[in-house]
Amino acid sequence: MPSPSDSARVHKTKEKYSVGLVSRDNDLKNYNYFLSTLGETHTLEEIIDTYAAKQKLVRVLDLGCGNAQALHELKEKMGKKVRTIGMDLLPLETKKLDEFVEGDAIVKELPKDCDVIISFRALHDMGHIAEVLSKVAYALRTKGKAYLWIRLKEDNDPAKFTGEMSFKDQVFLNDLCGKSLFQTCKVHAKKVPDTNPPQGYAIVLERLS
Repeated sequence: MPSPSDSARVHKTKEKYSVGLVSRDNDLKNYNYFLSTLGETHTLEEIIDTYAAKQKLVRVLDLGCGNAQALHELKEKMGKKVRTIGMDLLPLETKKLDEFVEGDAIVKELPKDCDVIISFRALHDMGHIAEVLSKVAYALRTKGKAYLWIRLKEDNDPAKFTGEMSFKDQVFLNDLCGKSLFQTCKVHAKKVPDTNPPQGYAIVLERLS
């Protein structure tokens, strides 16, 4: 029996990256744009500064970090204030991060005690959203926040689920939009746009305890 890392789902995602169907490129400007679509009025740098005013080191995890350019730029700007952690299915070609975890986020444990977790272009390729969000909630430190954007449908075919998303994921996310709590976290989730079905979901989790 093959190990989870050799599953067809993981292989398919790796293949899409390798042939260029999905870009691994990202940058800090792009990430700050995603934050604004989630309703966040501060940039990632400003969020880090808020945490850094109260503690020595801010742990930031990018789930599905791609080429890690956004985290690299963040490290250049914030220096010793931040510990940058990336996680991706594919290996990172250059050492741009303080820490890198290669593997499937559904199978592997996420780095713990994170102050900020971001994922803007990857969760739709994982699916199993309820399980992934549970792991994200557990990986946050108390008062830590996760900023997540999850695509649901294909841009050119709104009737078709994108990546590994499914009707089960859609039902879970629709239900989440009506809640104020998810496990140990305060949650703010909304459809983007507010249609049924939406193109995707913008989610912010804040761990309470």
